[in-house]
Amino acid sequence: MDYSQRLREHTPALDGIRGLAVLSVFVHHFGGGSSSVYLPIRLIGNIVRSGWLGVSLFFVLSGFLISGILWDSFGQPHWWRNFYARRALRIFPLYYLAVLLCLILSMAATRSIEFPKGVGVLALYLQNFPPPFSALRAIPAAVKTSHLWSLGVEEQFYLFWPFILMAVGSRSTAKGACIVIFVTSVLFRIVAYRWFPSGEEWAYSCLLGRMGELSAGAYLALAIRGEERAAILEYAAPAATVTFIVLVLTLSLSRSRTADSPLILVFGMSVAAILFASLIAIVLRPGPIQRLFEVRALRWVGKISYGIYVYHVLLEPAYTVITSQIIHSTGYVFLICRFFVAAILTLIISAMSFYGFERPIQRLKSRFPMKQSTVATSPVSVSQQ
Repeated sequence: MDYSQRLREHTPALDGIRGLAVLSVFVHHFGGGSSSVYLPIRLIGNIVRSGWLGVSLFFVLSGFLISGILWDSFGQPHWWRNFYARRALRIFPLYYLAVLLCLILSMAATRSIEFPKGVGVLALYLQNFPPPFSALRAIPAAVKTSHLWSLGVEEQFYLFWPFILMAVGSRSTAKGACIVIFVTSVLFRIVAYRWFPSGEEWAYSCLLGRMGELSAGAYLALAIRGEERAAILEYAAPAATVTFIVLVLTLSLSRSRTADSPLILVFGMSVAAILFASLIAIVLRPGPIQRLFEVRALRWVGKISYGIYVYHVLLEPAYTVITSQIIHSTGYVFLICRFFVAAILTLIISAMSFYGFERPIQRLKSRFPMKQSTVATSPVSVSQQ
């Protein structure tokens, strides 16, 4: 089988990439130790604090997968209808199940049938904008929804991105559009951080601040379909090495390992996008890195990653209560116990959700086929999209 043929097939390692991304986010939310007096614990804690980068990896991977599928579907009958139908079947059921849970708990807490503003913000995917995000505070503490901002970014991006790709026509122009979006995103983060009220929140969670990562993945998807493919695959490893070193230095030089540092928010986030695009390019090619991400357990986590992402923070208050019933302690002992309680229950709930709720609905996607190109430069396809 030649390399072009392999590109046309599902790449299992990309499920492993998704698994890495969601594990990073989970550890970021349930980890700790960065303030420990013990050096080993403190080092691990600082790594954990960088787990928010898992969201950046999700964005880059999403841009890569979906832009590739879109590019190969243009010209096919009903491409836009099929794309949005498949997208809705993939994202909406679990998302609106979480929104429904918030609605029920809100009404129960207030003993009112009035529709809470916070739930309305979630229903309209507006939670990634700082002004409406404040309305989420009205949602009862029995659930947490602060992490759902990233789903708002993606849904907003894919409202316009398919039509930009279709309008530009040529692959070279589409790559240029990706570069423009990437640079615009960097400039927006600079302007927002410097001059906007709550500028850090605008830069971090607003569509304009995060669309650069999605465009980085889209650029890779377009480039891998052309004559640049060989060069990209050849130089992906050196590019990943350099950007990894630069990112580590950036995290070390900043006062924080999180995105509240302007150095990380503006510069580090851009470097991370290039690093993750390079990593995706590496796993497209047979080798030790690809085999690492093909580990069955990691791929399985990637397969149920959407549920893990939604549930792990949504149910955090419940995990805290359960942990307090198991162990009557505080500090690191409590945090470690809560970590394992959250990990075990999140995996169980996410697996049940995937096999019993999400996957049966996803079977309906067969009614909305997204045909792929048959040219020699045909892309990687991933069945989960």
